[in-house]
Amino acid sequence: MTASLRNACVVLLLVAAPAAAEPEAPVPPDLAEAGEDLSPAEWRRLVAGRTVWYRIGEAIWGRERYASGADRVVFQFPDGDCVEGGWVYLEPWYCFEFEAGEGLGGPHCFRHLRHEGEFWALGMAGEPQRVERIDDTPLTCGPDAVS
Repeated sequence: MTASLRNACVVLLLVAAPAAAEPEAPVPPDLAEAGEDLSPAEWRRLVAGRTVWYRIGEAIWGRERYASGADRVVFQFPDGDCVEGGWVYLEPWYCFEFEAGEGLGGPHCFRHLRHEGEFWALGMAGEPQRVERIDDTPLTCGPDAVS
């Protein structure tokens, strides 16, 4: 991880405020308070070499393939396009910065939570993402790769 990534994450954490968005029905209303933060060690055990499927409401938001033995990811959007990046943990936030993709900005920071047997990604802004599943499905990047 570069010093500039760490500094950008720290600045973002200091100036960002949670968005006041109305959660959809399936999102637990007490997710931020009642959810249990996952430690980096636990998160790595769950995701190393695997793919995490994220949902917002009823729609697939994307899939993220985590490298084994490194804090690297490939994120695949619903249209099949992919971006590569890395992540760093700045308690309680997992901050991601992607290398390609116009308009991505960054870093993007989330808490990874467990709440009543489900996993969630709760960002500083935007809607909570439910982890639909974690499996060994490889990503096939490119248009129309995700149905």
